[in-house]
Amino acid sequence: MRRLIFAIFLLTFISCNSNNAKHEEAVQPGHSDNLENAKWYFYCYASPLQVYLTGSREISPLECEVTVNVVRRISIDTINIYLNLSYKDTSNICVTKPLSLVGVARIKSELYLPIYHMVRFDSPGNDSAILAVMSIHERMLTEKIKEDPEKVVRWLRNRSKQ
Repeated sequence: MRRLIFAIFLLTFISCNSNNAKHEEAVQPGHSDNLENAKWYFYCYASPLQVYLTGSREISPLECEVTVNVVRRISIDTINIYLNLSYKDTSNICVTKPLSLVGVARIKSELYLPIYHMVRFDSPGNDSAILAVMSIHERMLTEKIKEDPEKVVRWLRNRSKQ
């Protein structure tokens, strides 16, 4: 009986680990455009939020670098890309408030939706509605970049010129 329980426990442990491993993706060179787009839309969704350093100092999200934390394939057409905001170097992690933005979901290779910690929003419905929301956020971001381009990180400044 003990052996049976131990075998079931062992198989469960192995299957859980193998399920987690197959959802994580390595960042591959061919997917760099997807990651660049994910970073761009992360900035789009972060720009209207307040961003704080760990010492409670508020800064602009456009002064922060975005780095990839984890990429997870959720389904055949959805990939969640978890990102970090950091100020000057990766040891100064920033948080967004009032919603904690942690990444973007790439759906059908063209739709990028925000992922918030502990908050789930319903999708606006059809693809054209999502694209319209994405466009609004892009316009807001490009306007903010034009306001004071010297306070914007280089990657974001370069990307906005494309």
